[in-house]
Amino acid sequence: MEKFRPHIAPYLELDNVWKRDPHFPKTPISRMVERIGVYMWNKYIVKWEFGLMPREYNFKVHGPYVPWRYYGKLDTPFFDLKVKDVPSWILRRDLSPLAGVRASARAWHYYLHRFRDAKYFSMVFIWQFIFGSAFALHMLRTERHVWRRRARYHW
Repeated sequence: MEKFRPHIAPYLELDNVWKRDPHFPKTPISRMVERIGVYMWNKYIVKWEFGLMPREYNFKVHGPYVPWRYYGKLDTPFFDLKVKDVPSWILRRDLSPLAGVRASARAWHYYLHRFRDAKYFSMVFIWQFIFGSAFALHMLRTERHVWRRRARYHW
């Protein structure tokens, strides 16, 4: 992660941002806002890991990056476990929200690779989109039709 962080110029560090400028009346407000923005970028935003490759990924070992592949340490598949090993297997999982986001992103990329970006295109992706949209709209509109369930007599 250190190799991705840019070098912070000395005049953009925290001390220089918050110090009273001797030319304060002459310094434009926009320059002060820019200095604070650069400081916030270098101090906080650069530390985020959004958009970076996983730490476990190594080009020399894994080859080209594949977004739907898990590059972490492989573990025993769930169906190959014995009952006594299940609690320890669950404790080895990463249950953080970030891990859930990464897993869903891998699943989404795999879905796109499998259906949308396939070598031989089929109508599966389009039909899935159509039926998924119809189902979502049906679920959104069910409140309009609930009163029909409460009808005493049906035609």
